Amino acid sequence: NITQPYITEMKRAAQSLGQIAYRDPLTNLPNRILLYSQLQSALSHAKKHEQSVAVVCINLDRFKSINATLGHAAGDLLLQTISTRLQAIVDAGDTVARIGGDEFCLVLVSRADQAEIEAVTQTVFKELSDPYELNDQVIHIRFSMGIALYPQAASTLERLLNQADMAMRQAKKQGCGFQFYTTEMNALIVEREWLETNLKQALEREELQLLYQPQVNLITGRIIGAEALLRWNHPEQGVLAPTKFIPIAEENNLMAPIGEWILRTACTQAKAWQSANLMPIRIAVNLSPRQFKQPTLVEEVAQILSETGISANSLVLELTEAGIMEDLEATTTTLNALQAIGVKISIDDFGTGYFSLSCFKRFEIDTLKIDHSFIKNILTDSQDAAIAKAIVAMAQSLQMKVIAEGVETEEQYNLLRQSGCHASQGYLFSPPLPAEEFEKLLQEDKRFQSKQLASPSR
Repeated sequence: NITQPYITEMKRAAQSLGQIAYRDPLTNLPNRILLYSQLQSALSHAKKHEQSVAVVCINLDRFKSINATLGHAAGDLLLQTISTRLQAIVDAGDTVARIGGDEFCLVLVSRADQAEIEAVTQTVFKELSDPYELNDQVIHIRFSMGIALYPQAASTLERLLNQADMAMRQAKKQGCGFQFYTTEMNALIVEREWLETNLKQALEREELQLLYQPQVNLITGRIIGAEALLRWNHPEQGVLAPTKFIPIAEENNLMAPIGEWILRTACTQAKAWQSANLMPIRIAVNLSPRQFKQPTLVEEVAQILSETGISANSLVLELTEAGIMEDLEATTTTLNALQAIGVKISIDDFGTGYFSLSCFKRFEIDTLKIDHSFIKNILTDSQDAAIAKAIVAMAQSLQMKVIAEGVETEEQYNLLRQSGCHASQGYLFSPPLPAEEFEKLLQEDKRFQSKQLASPSR
């Protein structure tokens, strides 16, 4: 009788298809589809019995850097380990789901109140923050978590998930670990929608502006370069800082035209200063991760150099550690092509990411910029001082220059100078300035002179 084996095989196939359709293949956790189904059931049960439900969105910070530095196999092992830890924490009636590459979601049911939910969340955060052993290396991972409560925050599945995601993004922005959704966050949604609508018209209306912050040689005190910094002069809202709108520009594919405008405007301005025989300064321009990954970047840079007439070695492109580490093969190809036309490369905010020391052998980096977070407490925090000095010493041994960001006091200036740091930028010398005011500094050949150098024992 072939009917029974056939039916058995059909059931097995259906079960396999169900597994593929509703389960994450790497962790075997419910995927987004099954999460929606289980969350809807939980909400229906909670409504009937007047109970609460908590949705917790969990996001790994800089997961792509783990894949880039340790390999995808290590990244997969990390996700599986996180899955195991989460399942060990929650109750039998709760749901643990993987809804994206580095995103997990919890549905917590039958908790008494927000205090109990917060206690569970703190346990989750603590367990996930414990070290992980990957490829014989012990690493620490940072997480951002957002929590939304039913029925307090929302009464529908979609709004509950959206609000948990919003709270997670707020936690990531503030670096606070986890964050409960609050009604005040609705104002952020309205503001975001406003920014998206108006940003698309900002270029056409010529509302974008570049300011220039001097980079000063620590020995001579003279200006040797300028970093071009973007601002948005909105006619109603005033001046908006890039941290407010650049992430939105990235998500809405607006960085390509904005980035090209920044690069062209900065190179045109630097050429004008050079043609006026002011000083042969270098101009530094930040590239966002998405802009750096554009396949036409090298051709665009070469064309702008040709059109503006500025020499390639007068242009410094600044990249973040995270942007470089996302795809090492593509990064190598792009950096080699940029350096082949003579452009200089700088690593911005150095010391805050996952930049592997072995990458210095792979990439030819011209300049490291010490992140301002290390400079801020360099006089009072021995660890920050040690990190800054170590970066300077390493760069010197690799024949790279170092620029310290956020220098605000003479004591910081003098300590960095004694450590062998090449240059600095910060409010001690000048805030970012409009082009015409920066030009006055060049015309005056303004120099910074420390009133009293730090003693060798400092």
